Amino acid sequence: AAARLVAEASFLAGVGKYEPSAGPPHRARVVLRYAAHRQFEPSVVVDVSDVFERKRRACLAYRSQFFDPASKEPETYISGERFWAWWEGRARHYGNLVGAAYGEPLLLDGPVRLDDVVGAFADYGYYPKTSSR
Repeated sequence: AAARLVAEASFLAGVGKYEPSAGPPHRARVVLRYAAHRQFEPSVVVDVSDVFERKRRACLAYRSQFFDPASKEPETYISGERFWAWWEGRARHYGNLVGAAYGEPLLLDGPVRLDDVVGAFADYGYYPKTSSR
């Protein structure tokens, strides 16, 4: 539902004569979707290895939302005992797909223009760069 809301808002933000507008029209160049609990085949995977532990600590700032063996609250998707293992495993899985320790999957809502295909993929791939002999 949030993805549909963002797509609709992105469209309406670019409509010049839309009444509730608070400023000039603006059209987002690209809308990226994040896989929360619904999985998809990602368009891109971002290497988040350098910031993964920082992300974990930021999430844990909301510790009351996650697993607590003494809690009497009903269990939710993220409050289950296995959530953190799943969360890290998913990040490791997507990272492995792009040769990184941890990866974040994103879905593009449309095609992306590339003017330099070779340059865009110069550092791409699982294997480290080799000499160009």
